[in-house]
Amino acid sequence: MVRADESNEETKLTFSEAVEIPSQTLPAGTYWFVLANINSNRDIVQILSADRLKVYATVFTAPSERRQVSDETTLTFAETLSSQPVQY
Repeated sequence: MVRADESNEETKLTFSEAVEIPSQTLPAGTYWFVLANINSNRDIVQILSADRLKVYATVFTAPSERRQVSDETTLTFAETLSSQPVQY
């Protein structure tokens, strides 16, 4: 189960396989997904190492409305060809 901190949306995730993020692939392991600035744009997320010493990426996210309310964090991964945009 994954849960985000309510104030800053920090979420600690552990991947059992490599995960591709923009411009790089993260090896299997634990990472923090954290709002870059909790006081302004809530759509910018930083991906940090487990010890929070290395920033792997700062990415723009797209908020999504859920049909049913949940207390759990949800991530959506998409597989695309490198020349095609993600379609939702």
